Amino acid sequence: MISEGIPITGMGLVTSVGRSVAASCAAIRAGVSRPHPLHFSYMDEDTLEDVPVVGHPVRGYTDGFVLAGCWLRLAQGCLLDLCATTPLPPPSDIAFWDRTALIAALPPIQSARFQNEDGDPEAVREALLAPLRRRTGLAVRDVHVGMVSLGHVSTIQAISMAARELERRVVDRVLLVAVDSLLDPLTLEWLAASSRLKSDEAPLGLDPGEAAACLMLETETSAQRRGARIQARVATAGVLMGVAPLGGVEPDTGKALTDCIRDAIGAERGFSGDVISDLNGEYWRAQQWGTAQPRLRSQMGAHPLHIPATSIGDTGAASGALGICYAAQLFAQRVACSRTALVLSSSDDGHVACAVVRGAS
Repeated sequence: MISEGIPITGMGLVTSVGRSVAASCAAIRAGVSRPHPLHFSYMDEDTLEDVPVVGHPVRGYTDGFVLAGCWLRLAQGCLLDLCATTPLPPPSDIAFWDRTALIAALPPIQSARFQNEDGDPEAVREALLAPLRRRTGLAVRDVHVGMVSLGHVSTIQAISMAARELERRVVDRVLLVAVDSLLDPLTLEWLAASSRLKSDEAPLGLDPGEAAACLMLETETSAQRRGARIQARVATAGVLMGVAPLGGVEPDTGKALTDCIRDAIGAERGFSGDVISDLNGEYWRAQQWGTAQPRLRSQMGAHPLHIPATSIGDTGAASGALGICYAAQLFAQRVACSRTALVLSSSDDGHVACAVVRGAS
């Protein structure tokens, strides 16, 4: 299925610069940014004064919401955007919903980030996926609800899962919802403890952000049968797991990312297309990408580099789906340098992922 390209028949997006795919992607491409001081500060070593950390909240929308409540709010927003351009059938349409799966792409649940090494995935399902289905009317059967909690690479891993389900004809379509917020107190404390937040004291840090993006992935047959418009196709998607965790003893030489990209572009020698990366200002990500490029010189031609985090900060597990939405918009607006784009993701746990996205026509 994925070798032929999985059709994308719907998209939705909520970011700090827009509450739709069209608005968000246009703003990111134009360099629009809306940074805002957070209720979290660090001490300036020169003045000994507290200085607020700057982040990229979806102001007026997620105010007062944290953790699962914030994720739920963002996820609802991106689904509303999808429904505005690709209306979903009502819950009474059993033929549609019985053949639809829902996969959530999330940050790692069992992690130091949430100070909960024994986090229960079932608790997350109850706190996020169950109310999401109730509030949006998604009549997906329990057996077809899944979750991937691998951070930045969650989206591409979820696409690989979706490809297998579609290939086996278990379902006709998969609704993938990717969501994350790096703005809750626990996450900010975790980032600050590792000196990862950007500040005058740490110029190579990241700006925390939040976002949600969703993709409707569907078989060609199903899309044609219901007259759905194909907006783009995911041609390949792959993840290399746990190669060189952040802070590990061995430096990241970029070999894992190189291997992942080579697997993604395959025999496509002289690949020339837009590259959408989750680079966020941290040195280790820049080192990973910088050392991969010389290794790929013989395989990659011109590749304009797009870094959404420059506008909206690091959006964690939502960044991969956001990158795919961004690629589809480049095609739709006819501003891509070719009909192929490459989306890159790297997680804090050392996982790397790549997806090749192609225009619909």
